[in-house]
Amino acid sequence: VYDDNLNEPRTRSYINSKIPLPNPRQIALDLHEPLDDNDGLFTNLLPHFTEFIHYDLGLIAQSLHNNGKPFVCSCFMKDSENCFNIPIPSNDKWNRDQACMTMPRSSSTFKQTSCRMSQREQLNLVTHWLDLSQVYGNTIQKSNEIRLFSGGLLNSTKVPGHKLSYLPYETVNNQPTFKSGDMRTNQNLIFLSFQTIWLREHNRIAIELSRVNPTWSDELLFQEARKI
Repeated sequence: VYDDNLNEPRTRSYINSKIPLPNPRQIALDLHEPLDDNDGLFTNLLPHFTEFIHYDLGLIAQSLHNNGKPFVCSCFMKDSENCFNIPIPSNDKWNRDQACMTMPRSSSTFKQTSCRMSQREQLNLVTHWLDLSQVYGNTIQKSNEIRLFSGGLLNSTKVPGHKLSYLPYETVNNQPTFKSGDMRTNQNLIFLSFQTIWLREHNRIAIELSRVNPTWSDELLFQEARKI
């Protein structure tokens, strides 16, 4: 549902178009208990593991500039069809240092492939299944890039002085990074840690399966370890 029935985000009531919708950040402040009251109930593992699961389910295509770079929104830029920023309410004591929450819109697509004009839709670049696609990749090509093709193992790196395995290295924009089935692997250290843990766990299971089933092929070992 759009204000112009095609592309413009909703800013007015669906029941009465003369009524503007309230600020979504103000709704959050009104509905949720203050964060001060929740100290000690959760550890930092909660939001980061939630992020890890979210990366398995969704990767929204970003709006791009004409030069192909992702569109970056600013609180001080003029209105843009690629931004739908959320102004910070005056009573939001947690975000007093910013004028808005920037929100770049996802790249547009259509339900139909016939190029007929229709409502703007969003495009998910990964499978919506909870299938560890952020570890194993979302395509055969990406999966093949991270496999060792021996013993059902995922490719890994040995660091001098450490017994445990680490994610394989790759160089992106002349910077050394770690590689997994997800392009967001190096976004933060905790997500990188989760990727490393799942790499080690897959290879541990594959080695055990190989020991119990010495006649199994690399493909069977890989698929069964992933399934487990």
